[in-house]
Amino acid sequence: MSSLSTPPQAAKLANTGIETDVAKDLQNGSLSYSADLSILEDAAAGGMTASKFSTLQTFASELNTTGGISVSPYVQQITDDVIFGNSANATWNGGAATATRLGNLTAASTQTQADELIGEWFLGTNLPSVNLAQLGQENLGPTYQNSTLPLYGPSGAPTIQDVNQGYLGDCYFVSSLGEVALQDPSAIENMISSNGNGTYSVRFFVNGQPDYVTVNSQLPVMTGYQWANGSRLEFANGKTDDWVGLVEKAYAQLNAQTAAPHGMELNTASDSYAGIAAGNGFALTLVTDQPETATSLYSSESTSALGSILQNLASSFSAGEEVLMSTPGNSSGNLVGDHMYMVTGVNATTGALTIHNPWNTAYSGSLSMSFTETMQQLAANNCTLWVTSGHPSA
Repeated sequence: MSSLSTPPQAAKLANTGIETDVAKDLQNGSLSYSADLSILEDAAAGGMTASKFSTLQTFASELNTTGGISVSPYVQQITDDVIFGNSANATWNGGAATATRLGNLTAASTQTQADELIGEWFLGTNLPSVNLAQLGQENLGPTYQNSTLPLYGPSGAPTIQDVNQGYLGDCYFVSSLGEVALQDPSAIENMISSNGNGTYSVRFFVNGQPDYVTVNSQLPVMTGYQWANGSRLEFANGKTDDWVGLVEKAYAQLNAQTAAPHGMELNTASDSYAGIAAGNGFALTLVTDQPETATSLYSSESTSALGSILQNLASSFSAGEEVLMSTPGNSSGNLVGDHMYMVTGVNATTGALTIHNPWNTAYSGSLSMSFTETMQQLAANNCTLWVTSGHPSA
């Protein structure tokens, strides 16, 4: 066991202030999120020194090692992101239209830089940009405001009806959230956890590994606009709960990491909502760690081929697998071009799928938000089905 787990006087070369904080906050060899946050905030006071930085590196190296300090996987990762660095640390946004340089922690970091790194990973204060100019969209004068809505609605659990896509082309992402909420709401509950201080940890899966982001309760509120459901939230919205909007914001923050899957319209790392516009079924894997497969339907498909696809689809859906449906650029009837839908039912007898549009209650037009389409109709529109396999990670 190294000096950080023993009384501070045992550490001849360590910073005694940090050593004292660690020894004070240890509970049966473990540190909580709040204790870890307090240690880092105390160390940031006055800026970094060679002694502080070296001790923090030793501290982070001890987390979850044999004989070391026990913390949750979430706390270990965000501590590493502050102390050892992360590609998302390149810039600081804080909700501004233009990002400024931040950089990884060093022995020469100022208190401001250290506080912003802690704020980014522990407090969710590096708010994503809401500037949509790169997408050619009007900016609706949003400002970040603290939401007072509960995490989940009246049922106390996530539901598909909580999904209301807002002023951003991320139908693929919010539809994935809704489909997972339909098939396995516990997977959503395992994805997002309260830290008890108005912030939440949100877990994604990037290249098969958990990747955590912290968000606070601030969400972008439009100026002079509102949706059909009465919400003034610019992006994912609703009147009873916050979980979809918070996870969407977390994804915008995740997008700042160079190794994260980016929205396909800009296809680049940025701490922004614009950065997550456009995508496909990969969001299902990002949320559940389940692989997804795509099956394209064509108007030339034979009846027997469509029947075979339908039978496989019905088996997958009844087994609890997530199913999404996307359209090409041109579609007909209730189908919108270049859009992702949630599949809420598969009827092997009638050959029809029940489909739900993620616009949901935010929409006030003539299209039906929940409707049925036969496999032949979907094939005539050259739609694509996205299906997961396996079970969401706990």
